[in-house]
Amino acid sequence: MKKKVLHIAAHLATGIGKAVSGLTIELNRYYQNEIVLLESTRQERFVNLCKENGVSVDVVTDIFELKARIEAADYVIFNWWGHPLSLKMYKVLKETKARVFMWSHVNGWHYPYISPEFVEMVDGAFFTSACTSENEKWTPEQRSRVAGNTEILYGIGLFKAGNIHSKEDYQ
Repeated sequence: MKKKVLHIAAHLATGIGKAVSGLTIELNRYYQNEIVLLESTRQERFVNLCKENGVSVDVVTDIFELKARIEAADYVIFNWWGHPLSLKMYKVLKETKARVFMWSHVNGWHYPYISPEFVEMVDGAFFTSACTSENEKWTPEQRSRVAGNTEILYGIGLFKAGNIHSKEDYQ
């Protein structure tokens, strides 16, 4: 039986939709993936794409149901980019017994700022850029501690270049 990965995101619109759907569709070969959204997504494109590829997607707002789903998962990937619902969700995660990984979709050098303490509260963290763990607002000791608990996970899956023509005039 496949291990269960629960992905939590505020919604699945535009950029976050590309990232999370790309990851879950790819991981679905190896794990059972489920996505819990904290609010309805205005654009259903990535929700539908996930469902078409065998990834369950549900909007869950009831705290008790959310905690039950978190505790039933083998791994939880918490997608964070400073969305207000994500901040509230983090408090719920701290109250559960779960193996939680944060995937930060912002570099943290500017608002929304990522504190080293925030990163250290999870079992592991994925950053979309190496510069996140080199944040000059952190002390060298904080950078070192955070680096030991993080990996780089670039935008994957559905991030594909469009039909962009090369520039011909360089003046």
